Amino acid sequence: MTRIGSRMLVAAGLLAAAQVVAAADPPKAVKVYVDGLPANVAEQVKRHAQQGETALRKYLNDSQKMHRLSYEDVTQPRMRPVSDTGGLAREPKKHATDYK
Repeated sequence: MTRIGSRMLVAAGLLAAAQVVAAADPPKAVKVYVDGLPANVAEQVKRHAQQGETALRKYLNDSQKMHRLSYEDVTQPRMRPVSDTGGLAREPKKHATDYK
């Protein structure tokens, strides 16, 4: 057997062993906190969290520009709940004359 042939055989064996190891340890579900998120986004986050940490990180990375969520945003509980009022208590000042 040539040198290249033996290297190919070793590489194929290593690949097969890696697949067996990967298949033996299924990914564990991640606990997520989706309070305050829109229903469709919360559903997607929960679905990817059931598939494991890698799937959740990939989904959040792929949807970063749209949803502006990070891994820490959905895996750590909030210190204060999201307000149900949905807005500010008063209108912010917009002009310099509003500060009088």
